[in-house]
Amino acid sequence: MYMAYPERECIVSLRGISKRFSEPLTNPFRKRKSLQALSSVDMDIPTGKVTCLLGPNGAGKTTLIKILSCLITPDEGEVRFRGAVVSGDGKAIQGSIGLVTPNERSFYWRLTGRENLNFFGSLYGLSGRALARRVEEALSESGMSESADKPYRLYSAGMKQKLNIARALLGSPELFLLDEPAAHLDPLAREDFRKFIREVLIDKRGATVFLCTHDLEEARHLADLVAVLDAGQVVAMGQIGELGSLLENRREIVLRYSGDLPADWVSGWGDAILFDGPGTVRLLFDGDRVRQERILRDFILAGGELREAFADQDDLLRLLRRKVGNR
Repeated sequence: MYMAYPERECIVSLRGISKRFSEPLTNPFRKRKSLQALSSVDMDIPTGKVTCLLGPNGAGKTTLIKILSCLITPDEGEVRFRGAVVSGDGKAIQGSIGLVTPNERSFYWRLTGRENLNFFGSLYGLSGRALARRVEEALSESGMSESADKPYRLYSAGMKQKLNIARALLGSPELFLLDEPAAHLDPLAREDFRKFIREVLIDKRGATVFLCTHDLEEARHLADLVAVLDAGQVVAMGQIGELGSLLENRREIVLRYSGDLPADWVSGWGDAILFDGPGTVRLLFDGDRVRQERILRDFILAGGELREAFADQDDLLRLLRRKVGNR
């Protein structure tokens, strides 16, 4: 499923992006295999919106982020930034992109947060009062002003991630690439971070956000557009309202049982049943039309020996896979 936007409405457009890597050399007498990270990815990132990229580990999300940030180049395909083809190392657009990753090694642990930002700000060509003003703005907007003069080595995981965000703010980029930015934040800090994306990055700065996340709630609260990447391919893409309709009325119940499953009950639900190991099944159902009590009653009346039943959290990726028929 691919959703195209008019080029004038997009800050970035990807067409046919593919990337392969050679596996690590473990045996010098055996030829190294080539691993397909991305395969013919088409995607548009609309200007001034939040696009969330979802997918399991190994789907190719980090590879896609690296291509968007010009850290690596694709083997095939074309990247367009505001309609112009990005060529070579992409230096012409790197100042327009702010990258936030979980990498802590890029900071100097003996320096304070402010000193780190002063250093990275100088790499953007800032100096003097302009540098000091930009650093103060970044610290204030990221909520790091009170901790700015503590050594980086004393920062908590959440504070390190906030400083990572502050660094991305220094260059005033048009496009923010956020790779699991809230991974180390507690629930209250996550809520503040969501407000930060909407109120600071989108409303105040007028920027575009491309957010890679595993957090379904984060996607529900923030995304204008959702893209799902699986095995290096885009398996679904659409506005959050369209994909959200799969979630709002769809529920999943886990049944644990003894003995055999009732054949009539299984045939009645068909593809809605997912076998999840010995003695366990997951059942996807429409919460508007079917009540959980009815499922349990029908299971027992059909002769099933029910040991346990509980509602499970919706899994966007699994629902989308069912929708597009890829799994």
